[in-house]
Amino acid sequence: MEKTIDERLFEQLMRAPHVLRRAFIESDEGEHRGPHCRRHEGPHGPTHGPMGGHGPQAGHPMPGLEHGPWHGPMHGRGPNPAFARERLLGIIGSYEGGVRQKTLVEELRINPSSVSEIISKLESDGYVKREVDPDDKRATLISLTELGTARAAELEDERKEQFSRAFGNLTDEEKEQLLALLEKLTAEK
Repeated sequence: MEKTIDERLFEQLMRAPHVLRRAFIESDEGEHRGPHCRRHEGPHGPTHGPMGGHGPQAGHPMPGLEHGPWHGPMHGRGPNPAFARERLLGIIGSYEGGVRQKTLVEELRINPSSVSEIISKLESDGYVKREVDPDDKRATLISLTELGTARAAELEDERKEQFSRAFGNLTDEEKEQLLALLEKLTAEK
């Protein structure tokens, strides 16, 4: 299923802070760079850089972006569980006949153990089921149950409403321009 411009734009907006943070960290590794560079002992060990420390109080390079709906704190603690569960339901629902866990890992861009944990929770809550892949008896397909299909439909409606609120002031042409700029900004170098 092809993603809408709103979905692609949202994904790039969620990815941008992480790419930018990585760029700041990589540029600050090694030697200190003059009088504006402070060393700070943060909650996760020593950090350094022109802003020093973590979070808005310590001069985070992007105040307000140290937490987000896609990831927890930007210190590598992984996905926000509720958001990841909802996103996973939508992805599973987009595959008719079920999907392999490997594909879900690639789509969500999180580690396999996290995806496995989310799938187990969704299964115990009655939203997904696992079945043997008829084309490869060694593989398992994950698909939505009736309850999962209903919840995925609710989430899709909520998402469309959120996209409308977030991107409603932009024309389709402006969305395409913003997406192109974000893709350029977050491209692997």
